[in-house]
Amino acid sequence: MKKKTKIISLKNHRATNPSNETLTIEKLKTFKALENLSEEEAQQMLLEIKVLSAVMIDLLNNQQKENSENDLTLNEAA
Repeated sequence: MKKKTKIISLKNHRATNPSNETLTIEKLKTFKALENLSEEEAQQMLLEIKVLSAVMIDLLNNQQKENSENDLTLNEAA
């Protein structure tokens, strides 16, 4: 049987951004090693972070949907 990877729900997880603030160039530049980014580099990095975030959200949603479908199948078989 294929080993099932457990994905932790991040719905209620706000430890990294408790006030749900949008990441800005100014905020990005407050992180160590990013202080000297040019405006263009910082803007590109923000875009890449947004794209990666969207991909991760889609992946998590698909995994959650797949897990729900698998649970339904297992319950029907029982």
